[in-house]
Amino acid sequence: MLGTKPTALAAAVTLALLVGSSAAAAAQDEGKRRPAPTTHEFQITLIRARPGQLSMPDLPSDALEALDDVAHLLPYKDFELLDVAWMRTHREASLRMGEVGSFEAFLAFQGTEDDQYLLIQNFMLSRRDFDRGEDGRIYYGDQEALLSSSFGITIGETVVVGTSRLNVSDEALIVLLKAVR
Repeated sequence: MLGTKPTALAAAVTLALLVGSSAAAAAQDEGKRRPAPTTHEFQITLIRARPGQLSMPDLPSDALEALDDVAHLLPYKDFELLDVAWMRTHREASLRMGEVGSFEAFLAFQGTEDDQYLLIQNFMLSRRDFDRGEDGRIYYGDQEALLSSSFGITIGETVVVGTSRLNVSDEALIVLLKAVR
């Protein structure tokens, strides 16, 4: 029969439980004090540029403004919207866009003390060649890196990430990025 007096073993177990639960509570309090990573949304716009008559795609005014800025620097005047995609992430993400997902965009960012300013640590765009088989399936070929860049961006701002000449010598790809929130 067990007595009502605590033994040394029972006291040690009780002490361990108390210490363990207070350490868990302290860790839980610490977790509450650390802010969760902030999730942001980005809009990526791909535009094909060619020489020819001036032709602007139907884009929001901030994207048209950014495109107009770069149009004065390039020998291209005919612009065609290829795709617009949205990316939502708290650190980094990638997505496929364009015809049958032939372009892949990767973005890694870091917040700053100014919650309206982000550092884009790495933005990469690559393209994968593809063919349609007689069976209707898509067959992907080699992947080619088109551009890579790092820059700062303010929430609400649209920037021209870069341009890349496509395989066809008289065409280029213009990439716009907007940090939405």
